[in-house]
Amino acid sequence: MDRTPAPWRDFGARLDLSKAWIVKRKGRDVIALEHTPDGFDLYVCDSPNGSDDYSVTLAIPRRK
Repeated sequence: MDRTPAPWRDFGARLDLSKAWIVKRKGRDVIALEHTPDGFDLYVCDSPNGSDDYSVTLAIPRRK
């Protein structure tokens, strides 16, 4: 995905994306969250040969 899904735009305004963190990750290689000026980017890197299933659970607090 290279764009935020349209339904998330309104919901995202009520969340503090700068405080997001990874709660749970599953996969054989890298799953990383990098904070950006607009919120965050989520990276999934599958370097070993072949493919694998990945899952990630994020926690994002509400804005105060």
